[in-house]
Amino acid sequence: NNTGQNAKSGTSLYLGPQWLSLGQRHRAVGVPLGIGERDLAPMEALAFKYGGATTPYDPRVRERRLPPALNVAKADAWAFDVVELFPNQVLFLSAPLMGFISLWPSAHDRCRVEIEVYMAPPTNAAERVAIEYGLLSIRDVIREDLNMAEGCTDALSSGVLPEIQLSDQEMAVRHSYLVIDEAVRAYLADTGQTL
Repeated sequence: NNTGQNAKSGTSLYLGPQWLSLGQRHRAVGVPLGIGERDLAPMEALAFKYGGATTPYDPRVRERRLPPALNVAKADAWAFDVVELFPNQVLFLSAPLMGFISLWPSAHDRCRVEIEVYMAPPTNAAERVAIEYGLLSIRDVIREDLNMAEGCTDALSSGVLPEIQLSDQEMAVRHSYLVIDEAVRAYLADTGQTL
């Protein structure tokens, strides 16, 4: 996060199977409140306190009626869903905002990333500050994820490890690999090629 603070020790990062929904080619992961909980930085606390309903931690956001497609787990402690649409779209859906990430591969080890975020316009200056702070936080989380993906790509491309094991915590990643493998094999079969 952009505050440089660490999550409180003992925070569980495990998401049980109730937070995951797998489709034929798509998947959705629900994320509960409290993952990576930590003490807020002073500016962050002010943004959340005076900024209105711009974060899933705000009770006014949790009281909003949600469309039936949101909250995969149907959990009271729901924060947001991550919906991955094959082949290249990721949606972040919560009560206060929607984010769309488009991934455009240009080579086996290169990808262009486009991000769009939508939310209700602010009604006052405090909400504007909270929204801008929230957008910076989203940017930082995406940068962290992309840095991790880049590092994993580099490490796997080195050839040192012929394969990797993914735990049950990475069920969505396993599903993604399965879908991609099936799509590649189908393409190769249609064109008379083999792996």
